[in-house]
Amino acid sequence: MNFIICQIFVIVKKFFTSIWLLTFIIALPVIFFVRGFIQKYECQLVDSKNGLSDVFPKVYFKDLDSDGNIERIQSFQQNIDSTQFSIQYYSSNGGMIDQVNFPGKFQHYLNRIDFADIDNDGNLELYTFTIRNDSLLLNQVQLTPKRGRINSLAICKLNAYRKGIFNYQVGQIHCVDLENDGRNELLFTVIGGYSVLPRKVYKVDMINRKVVASENTGCANLHLQFEDLDGDGRKEIIAEGQVAPIRNIPGLPYNTEAPYLKVLDADLNYFFPPKKFCEGIQSATKTFVVHKGNTTNLQNLLNQFPKNQFIRISRYYIINSDYLRSCLKIIHLFFYVSFLFILR
Repeated sequence: MNFIICQIFVIVKKFFTSIWLLTFIIALPVIFFVRGFIQKYECQLVDSKNGLSDVFPKVYFKDLDSDGNIERIQSFQQNIDSTQFSIQYYSSNGGMIDQVNFPGKFQHYLNRIDFADIDNDGNLELYTFTIRNDSLLLNQVQLTPKRGRINSLAICKLNAYRKGIFNYQVGQIHCVDLENDGRNELLFTVIGGYSVLPRKVYKVDMINRKVVASENTGCANLHLQFEDLDGDGRKEIIAEGQVAPIRNIPGLPYNTEAPYLKVLDADLNYFFPPKKFCEGIQSATKTFVVHKGNTTNLQNLLNQFPKNQFIRISRYYIINSDYLRSCLKIIHLFFYVSFLFILR
């Protein structure tokens, strides 16, 4: 009988000293206290339209000519059997202005559209990708103040993983002045899935029709972040990456079993040798909180890897160890104060 009572006492003690119960006790009054200070979001319907294409439709809202009015742009495949990729764009009052049919063939994973003002004239150009034969085309067209001609530029050769079938993704197109010389360039990534290669970062000068590519990156670096890491006025490119679903691919310079920290300079050469994260990280490495300073200080930080650098917090990686330590101190202080509050 005494043994049973002791076991019950142990279970009850574990329950009331559980970190989950303590967390619940702390969180419950906070939730009720804070709730009165939070305003609920309200949404107002501005516009509603019917008649979108049923084949991969996408809708964008942009002020194309900086006049304060929002234009609507719809992209679509003409029909399920068609390889034609098109857009229609509408004025702020709802009337259709024009339709643009892009050269090359539609490809499902390349049907994104981006906007940029590369010549700084206040009018956004529209950019999208199509495939012609075995080449990836970047298509540019200016829609306002009047529609311009389509400017298409071959970016790279593609590999068919089955006869006539390509499997690729492209990252967001960024319009960036890397050199701080007043000239904007377009930067994006092309990542082969089942087609494998290329997996590169591309820099495009549409005005001079010039394309520069990095070496193959290995894992899927779809997103780019731009920071002047060494204070020389030129932006470096931090390539966010993720583990690829296909492992141990022959011919890639870096294996795909783990993401790497890859930083490129303005010429798309490696700013420092890629740093490998631990294997088994499946999600994207996402945005980096970076340490800015001269190259020597940055390299000293990198040389300490992985002792106190690149610590993963949720989906963020910390390059600055001082920043990490300050975060940990705040977390420790929070739990310490919470514990003292409970003891009272």
